[in-house]
Amino acid sequence: MKALKFIVASALIFSTAACVSTARSDASSRDLPLMSVRLDPEQPLPLVLFEKVQIQARDGCVYVVGDPVAQGAAAVWPDYYEVFWTNGMPQGITDRRSGKKLEFGVVTNLGGGSMTGYRLLTDNPSCKGERNLFYIP
Repeated sequence: MKALKFIVASALIFSTAACVSTARSDASSRDLPLMSVRLDPEQPLPLVLFEKVQIQARDGCVYVVGDPVAQGAAAVWPDYYEVFWTNGMPQGITDRRSGKKLEFGVVTNLGGGSMTGYRLLTDNPSCKGERNLFYIP
C-alpha cells in the first residue's frame, strides 16, 4: 500500500512540474507588445486614480484589473514605458524616464483615464475590450 501511495504521489508531482514547465516556456516565447501614446505637454494627463488594481499579462496583452475596471481594461502606456523581463519571462512594466517599475500581479494605484485626445502610436490587435491610458504615479 505504501508503494502505491508513493507512486501516485510521484506521478502527481511530476505531472504538476511538467505543466508548470510548459506554461513558463509558452509564456516566454510569446511577444508582449505594449500599446503606447506620445504624451503632449500641452495636453493635461487624465487624472483618474485607479486604486487597488494590478497589471496582468493575458493572451499577449497587458490589462489593468481591479475596481473599477474589474474585468480589465487594455492598458495603453506612455511611449517611454516598456516590459521588463527576467530569464525570458515578462515581469512587469518599467518607466524608462523615472526608473519606476511595476510587477505583474502586485496590487497598487495607477493614474490614468480616457484615451480621448490621444492617438495610439502602437496598437496590439491581441488586446480586447476598452482601452485606457495608464501611468505609474
